[in-house]
Amino acid sequence: MLRRWGHLCTLPWVAVLLRVLVGGVFVFAGFSKLLLPHAEVIEHIQQYQVLPGWLVSITATFLPWIEVW
Repeated sequence: MLRRWGHLCTLPWVAVLLRVLVGGVFVFAGFSKLLLPHAEVIEHIQQYQVLPGWLVSITATFLPWIEVW
């Protein structure tokens, strides 16, 4: 399997394309969160149940800006 896909890593345009795609996902996710009310972003982050309660509000404040940046 690696032989089939391994040659793609040597092509510079593949790396650029992947960077643009991943960057586009982050920019889209960040802007979609910036357009929502802050309380709704908090609810979305709370649904994952990964962060402690005191960290959810801070994350909801800074995460969209970090994703866009």
